[in-house]
Amino acid sequence: MKSKARKVNEVLKAVVEAITHYEKTGNHKQVTFQYRANKRTPFEFTGWKHEHQEDSPRMILPEEIYVSESGKMLVRGVENRYNLKQFQNQFDNHPRSYRVDRMII
Repeated sequence: MKSKARKVNEVLKAVVEAITHYEKTGNHKQVTFQYRANKRTPFEFTGWKHEHQEDSPRMILPEEIYVSESGKMLVRGVENRYNLKQFQNQFDNHPRSYRVDRMII
């Protein structure tokens, strides 16, 4: 089993590569990851949603990394949930931030 530091390093490597590509070319590079639901702030969701949310891959087009006031490292970019051609004209991609320590690649 990989250590937490090693997992975070893998995520950072993928995100930094995507950000570097974006800065050099102006084109986004997608990072696909899973997000640990069991470490989330509790909301009034059903148990089913929390159980299956981690199974669903998320996609982001990273643009920058920043540190929050509380010291958490976050990736800011554009959510690429609607990357399928049939959805591209129906929905706009939304700006989004994710905590690096919760991302799993």
